[in-house]
Amino acid sequence: MTGQQLKWIAAFAMLLDHISVALMNGALNETAALAFPAMAFRIIGRLAFPIFCFLLVEGFYHTKNIKNYMGRMALFSVISEVPFDLAISGSFVNWQSQNVYFTLLIGLLVMYGIQKIDQCYAGLDLGSFLTIAVIAAGCVAAFFLKSDYHMYGILFIVILYSLHEDKTRQTIFGILMAACESTAVFSFIPIWFYNGQAGKTRFRYFFYWFYPAHLLILGLLRVWG
Repeated sequence: MTGQQLKWIAAFAMLLDHISVALMNGALNETAALAFPAMAFRIIGRLAFPIFCFLLVEGFYHTKNIKNYMGRMALFSVISEVPFDLAISGSFVNWQSQNVYFTLLIGLLVMYGIQKIDQCYAGLDLGSFLTIAVIAAGCVAAFFLKSDYHMYGILFIVILYSLHEDKTRQTIFGILMAACESTAVFSFIPIWFYNGQAGKTRFRYFFYWFYPAHLLILGLLRVWG
């Protein structure tokens, strides 16, 4: 299974999750006819985040220009915020939570920091201390920024990054981390069959734009539908 195929799975799961949140909000208590699909969409939606985190780690290892990668994440963090607020809260601005691109951006910065520390202080106590400090800083940033999945998301990314060279351990610890999100553990089934290939790249920027675009549509439907 290629990276692009994993992206399609994650994007579809995410879409269902956001449809439930944006358009079926309250259905579990108010509308019996929508209760099952609303719950089912949320359950399927749990598959998305672990896959996106896994692909972020893969992207970190394979990117030719890490600064451009960070720049794209930062750009789409900003672009996605109003659509995210509209879809999730029904308002143009909501400081109570920020979109998942911020979480992925912080995770990317943490991985970059750990990599640089390993290059300079490998095997030294100072290196271990600085690594812990970078991870803690990432968690604090996600907490105060209130980014989607906050500290949990950062730690999840760090686990996948630190075990990148051992697929079995990465899967085991990834499943243990994902267990708190119930069905998220099943995301490691397609991840296990990942073949290390990116797949066709013609949809590369489609997936960057899909996140803010579908949130904007759902947000407008929520506000004006």
